[in-house]
Amino acid sequence: NRPRTGLIGRLSVGMLPFSGQDLIARAFGELTKSNPDLRLIAVPGSYTMLAEALRRGELDCMVGVLRNPAPYPDLQETYLYEETFTLVARSNHPCHRKNLSIADLRDESWIVAQHGTPIRKYFEALFRSVGAVPPTQTCEIHSFTNAEKMIVNSNSIALLCYGEQQLKTLPDGLKKLDVNLPDALTPVGITYRKAGGSSEVLQCFEKLLRTLLGPMPRNPVASR
Repeated sequence: NRPRTGLIGRLSVGMLPFSGQDLIARAFGELTKSNPDLRLIAVPGSYTMLAEALRRGELDCMVGVLRNPAPYPDLQETYLYEETFTLVARSNHPCHRKNLSIADLRDESWIVAQHGTPIRKYFEALFRSVGAVPPTQTCEIHSFTNAEKMIVNSNSIALLCYGEQQLKTLPDGLKKLDVNLPDALTPVGITYRKAGGSSEVLQCFEKLLRTLLGPMPRNPVASR
């Protein structure tokens, strides 16, 4: 038998929809290089589902858009970086050929996150801010990859979260809409249980995430 090396045990991470999932995949890849005996588990799901699993101890943490503050008193949030709420459509969508405002887009078909999420709240506030009723004919998708694929193959417009690098490398067939979105930055981070402190594995995971992100200014939204 080979000797055990690196961290030992389990790291189970909840992945909230639409944010931070690429970062988790990169971190897991790095962890496997130097910690072959560490069991890694990534669990996608809704905020409520993952938060309950985290509170029961089935997850060690979850990563995604922060709620500011966490809606459960036994959970705490740690800021990592920020992403940007962005409107995207297929690259040959007619909306790219017009000088449009948010009010002009109310009759379009939409792909958005489910009710109760920060991105859905932002979507609804966006239309109310211009005196328009938020569109009700929407498609709710929980998978970022599936949402992008549907956008490419439909006439829908989507409101998604993208990091700075992701915006520079949008998939073929997708294009950002040239529409001004106010206060579009949203904080992304890690949610932990308050009780029990941070284990060595969790500390290593958070440190690795910050290393992969590189130096970033602290988001003032996250510290309010």
